[in-house]
Amino acid sequence: MNCEFGLFLSGMNCSDPPSIANGGCTPVNDTLLHGSCPFICDPGYKLHGDDTIFCTVISGSSTVAWNGTVPTCNSELLFFSAK
Repeated sequence: MNCEFGLFLSGMNCSDPPSIANGGCTPVNDTLLHGSCPFICDPGYKLHGDDTIFCTVISGSSTVAWNGTVPTCNSELLFFSAK
């Protein structure tokens, strides 16, 4: 990547981060390129999957997007059926 291309991308933003049920993320460094968005779950829920996504350049393009698998927040309660 040449310097001019790098300067062009440095001001680009990702879209708003994806939302998840029973939790969410707050972007670090807003939604700028190289920013991150760590996920947390609401009380009583546990995070399953990656805890952070990153604003990165899509390979082979001049587009930026959130990179990583969006996690889920699942209830920590275990339900047992009565016998």
